[in-house]
Amino acid sequence: MAIVKCRECGEEVSNKAEKCPRCGVKTPHSTDYWTGAYSGPS
Repeated sequence: MAIVKCRECGEEVSNKAEKCPRCGVKTPHSTDYWTGAYSGPS
């Protein structure tokens, strides 16, 4: 388990979390595995 920043609000969240406890966004850790960059809609 690692701690990452939520892609929406920046809150620290587990990379296993299904949603951010602060803003509620689903998959707050959603990133491209190879680059580490968020690859979802802008």
